[in-house]
Amino acid sequence: MDGQVRVSSWPDVDFQTLSLDDVWQLQVLSAQAFSIMRNRDMKNFEQVMKFLDTTHRLLPRLVPAIKHMKIQFGLKTMIIMWMLKEGRGMVHIVSKIVQFFPNKLPQYEDQCSQREMFLMRKNHADFQSLAQTLAINKEKLEDYIKNEMEEQYGERYAQKVEDRLVDYLHELEKGFPGDSYIEKIMKKQSAETEEDKFLLEVLSPDSSAVRKLLHCGKIQLMS
Repeated sequence: MDGQVRVSSWPDVDFQTLSLDDVWQLQVLSAQAFSIMRNRDMKNFEQVMKFLDTTHRLLPRLVPAIKHMKIQFGLKTMIIMWMLKEGRGMVHIVSKIVQFFPNKLPQYEDQCSQREMFLMRKNHADFQSLAQTLAINKEKLEDYIKNEMEEQYGERYAQKVEDRLVDYLHELEKGFPGDSYIEKIMKKQSAETEEDKFLLEVLSPDSSAVRKLLHCGKIQLMS
């Protein structure tokens, strides 16, 4: 194993039924979210978004709502730019843009100031306009990929989104018993003990351990 955690599939879980009593499930999903972001696993970013929506539903005051909005916005913009760069179909991309960037954000309106809501709506509208133009106009897209995409939405942008996500997950995990999975992942490069092996197994592409934990919430993860 080279030390880099790769997640090729998200474990089956009903986000709608998760509650604050599901500590182990939330902890494993938090580690999965971090791993997906760290490895820029774009195809699983939407699962991270669902997890963040779930934790925001359960703990709406965990962080200021504007911070949650910024993480979600960052993930959404990265997905769209990835789809554009990958040459996904125009209809698919435009449909995803409409889904990701609605005119209204009711889930945040009672938690943010009018200025914060105005700025976030403007960011949504500006990105939506840019992305739709690029999706429709192939020449503009090719020029943008060549000259601007990396500077505006490349690795430096991704790192800012990751930093915000890590801060959020650390706040979330303060309420979890025992050591933080994320802190363990960030420190570990290889499996040296049975605990390390289990941790890396949880985050492996074909993880039976993840599924076992998700369906047996009372299992003691580390003995």
